[in-house]
Amino acid sequence: MAQALSEKVISNNNFYVGRQIFDVVTSGMYDNPLIVYREYIQNAVDSIDRSSGTSVDDYKIEVKLNGFERSITIIDNGLGVANQDVPSVLLSIGASNKEGTEQRGFRGIGRLGGLGYCKKLRFETRSHKDEDVAIVEWDRTLFENIDDVEGGQISLEETINIVSSVNFRAPLDSDQNSFFKVVMVDVERFHRDEILNLKQVRDYLSQVAPVSYDSDMFSFADEINRNLEGRVSNKAYNIFLNGERISRPYSDKIYNAKGLADTISGVEFFEFLGADGSTICHGWYAKTNYQSSMPPSVKMRGIRVRQGNIEVGNEYSLAHCFSEARFATWHIGEMFVVGNSLKPNARRDWFENTPNFEKFLEQFTFLGKQLSLHCRNSSKNRGVVTKINNRIERIKENFEDDILFIDETHFTSFREAAVRDLGYYVDKYSHLLEEESQRQMVALRDGLGNGGIIPSYLSDYVDGRKLRAGKKDILLGLISGIKERYEKTNCVNSLISEILNSFAKDGYSKEIKIANI
Repeated sequence: MAQALSEKVISNNNFYVGRQIFDVVTSGMYDNPLIVYREYIQNAVDSIDRSSGTSVDDYKIEVKLNGFERSITIIDNGLGVANQDVPSVLLSIGASNKEGTEQRGFRGIGRLGGLGYCKKLRFETRSHKDEDVAIVEWDRTLFENIDDVEGGQISLEETINIVSSVNFRAPLDSDQNSFFKVVMVDVERFHRDEILNLKQVRDYLSQVAPVSYDSDMFSFADEINRNLEGRVSNKAYNIFLNGERISRPYSDKIYNAKGLADTISGVEFFEFLGADGSTICHGWYAKTNYQSSMPPSVKMRGIRVRQGNIEVGNEYSLAHCFSEARFATWHIGEMFVVGNSLKPNARRDWFENTPNFEKFLEQFTFLGKQLSLHCRNSSKNRGVVTKINNRIERIKENFEDDILFIDETHFTSFREAAVRDLGYYVDKYSHLLEEESQRQMVALRDGLGNGGIIPSYLSDYVDGRKLRAGKKDILLGLISGIKERYEKTNCVNSLISEILNSFAKDGYSKEIKIANI
């Protein structure tokens, strides 16, 4: 007979949340300082989405870097936070009211990420023109100087009370009716100081932030926007960095350190279905020549994943789904998650494991195999093109003015082999070649095939008088010449040329070279 379990009552005040949690959500959350830009822009666009303006064009987000003062300011003219809500909204941790909505941030921890990279983090905000401006300040130095009390630790609540402050000021003429401003004061230097490097921040925002394509640079922008319209959030916002408008880094042409490397000729669209059969992702990838892995200077490289038009992960996040990980950076494309069908993890560097995410990976693995095949075929075709171009050059070299055929039989063998090879290349591989290579190949084939190319024969240049010596003397001379010149030459033709030069007609100053079939 089963024995009933006894119920043990445990007091619910025997535990607490310690101050270390505060460290986790500040310096412990992100290993890349640039991520703080994503977090604050994410909050800004969520605020703009909740505003009552008629168009997204009514709003903008400004990012300002000041290297001299070592400060960063991010300000939007979205909804802002009402004065009475400031303590509950801006002092709370892990208590977001966005969970379960279509908004991007939903854990209520990202806003403190900036404190891991500066001495003070300040928020200024108001929700309408009749309010004062609320100022919430977080002080990293105060947190670092907290000592545990005797016999116990400082709780998270006590920590927040020590390191934060809430004040209000009268509005200035420059204050917008509603806004939210983030100011990172005394930004610390980390590694290469990426967080205040204008170029690196610009590149990062162009890849990650919800900004538009530059249709002047990327002729497929309108086609992509039309395909995504009404299906997924691809809303773009007016984001400026030190006064310069940011746009996505896509363009028709792909440049590497050596110049033009490839060109996008078109785009292909696809969609993924979730565990219940509904669409969880729409995407596109570029059609190129798939020449090689693109270097980091090509900011659009990789198949990127976006949710709410903000990038999650990076160009390597799906590398394991290709037949070879290196193929991840051979491609260009984007995938847009539908709503909240996939759930980003706390760091927002990838997604939580859910049934939909498993379906997502399953389908991208299949796509990754197809894209990998494009890379392999391209590599194979480049090998074919190299072989064809080398063959064309070798054939052309045999008609330079100092190249000789031994006799008509030698020329006939050469012509038959050349016409056969060129005809095969024309029929099977013309589509792989550039126009100039195609033209040369056809011209050579036709010229050899219809007798339009006149060869030069060895008999025209050999002096018969020098061959009147006895056969024995000629044979001994040839053997002696071979022995003498063998170590000085690097191929059979060079050796033959060396020997034949001694039999050339007087006045023939060029080195005699024999055509190579």
